[in-house]
Amino acid sequence: MRLLIANEVDPMLSWVDFRSYSQRLLWFAEDGDVLVLPVAPPAAFLRHATSLTGTDPASLTFLVPPPGRYQGKVIDPYSLLDPAFMDRTAKALAAAPGPTTGLLSCWPSPLVPRYAAALGLRHLVPGAAFIDQGGGELANSKAEFRAIAAAAGVPTAPGAVCRSSHEAAQEIPRLLAGTGAVLVKQAHNGAGAGNQLVVRDDDHRTDHVGAKLLHRLGPGPDAIAHYLAEHWAWASRDDRHPVVVEEFQPASRTVYAEYLAEDTGVRPTATGELDYRERRLVRESTPARGLPADVRQRLLAGAARLAEAYRSLGYRGHLSADAVVDATGRLVFTELNARVTGSLHLYGPIAGRVVDTTSHPGLSVTQHRTPAHWPALDLDDFLAAATAADCAYRPETRRGVLVSLPSVPGVRGGFDFCVVHRDRAEEDDVLRRLDGALCPS
Repeated sequence: MRLLIANEVDPMLSWVDFRSYSQRLLWFAEDGDVLVLPVAPPAAFLRHATSLTGTDPASLTFLVPPPGRYQGKVIDPYSLLDPAFMDRTAKALAAAPGPTTGLLSCWPSPLVPRYAAALGLRHLVPGAAFIDQGGGELANSKAEFRAIAAAAGVPTAPGAVCRSSHEAAQEIPRLLAGTGAVLVKQAHNGAGAGNQLVVRDDDHRTDHVGAKLLHRLGPGPDAIAHYLAEHWAWASRDDRHPVVVEEFQPASRTVYAEYLAEDTGVRPTATGELDYRERRLVRESTPARGLPADVRQRLLAGAARLAEAYRSLGYRGHLSADAVVDATGRLVFTELNARVTGSLHLYGPIAGRVVDTTSHPGLSVTQHRTPAHWPALDLDDFLAAATAADCAYRPETRRGVLVSLPSVPGVRGGFDFCVVHRDRAEEDDVLRRLDGALCPS
């Protein structure tokens, strides 16, 4: 029996509503586990996920901490230490059929080892001493990443870490001279929300990059100064963090390699690719396909060096090293996420446990977000449409569509679904059939 905690980036992204995203924890659940979530799981998604993993939903215990400072949209880490919640956790663990043998938290918060220590479980927290002293923030900083990557001898895009708008004003013109565009990155954010693409050359194709914000520099010598006067406070979080400025890499693919850092060393766990449209993530596929052998080798070797560097600092757990590769095969690393990422449930329990891609290496798992033109659907209606279109996931063929992240009442937006397929043509055919079933002409 294990204790699983769906905590997220605290408190740097406390404005984000994680109630839907946190439900990915259900894919990791095994019989008897105790799960801590910001909101109880939707019944239909609980039924769907456990029917595929083989977990008995009746054996699971769900605990929801007090809403705390963030109205329950994300777990307030200090809510874990609420005395009444601590008592509920202790009673749930005591009522479990066996001893607690593992602990998984999604974010390396310093409050997790303190929560675990109060339950007598600190020894189960990987890298507890490191994250207890704020190591999670260090390990997930895009600014610290550049220094660690340099020390590890891993190639990164040309760039600089700026601690003032004056420094940024010196670096941006230098980097603009390379490709005519730069990425301005907050040290802490995710899913492209903390990246702004600053463009001088209107000829650039920019929709493939993970940057939700775009700024086109105006004419004249003061354009950069005007930009920084308007955006430096956002980029630095009011001077709380340094800011990364980095040369934009045009016409490139975004790929990643994930590793697990343990006391005994590091080991690879997965590769994948991220596809963007209009600078929004619209497709994620694992494993990464179609990479030349030498590019794949450099991706894995660089990610391994990064993982070992972070392990040497004291971090233990999952890591994802992101990189971009252009048409010439030039590969540079852009960031490292030292946490349970939004990819782990795809290549771990879904690809590894449900689909068993180890025994069936020709299969890929690709996640999509429900497109805006689809009607509002609940999970059961979506699965019924997939069944009607003859593309619902079938265990006997190990192919088809399943829902990977649910919609949650009160949270705007749709949900995420996966297509398990052999090649891109099969994936596209499934998407066409789904679209026809949901949006008949």
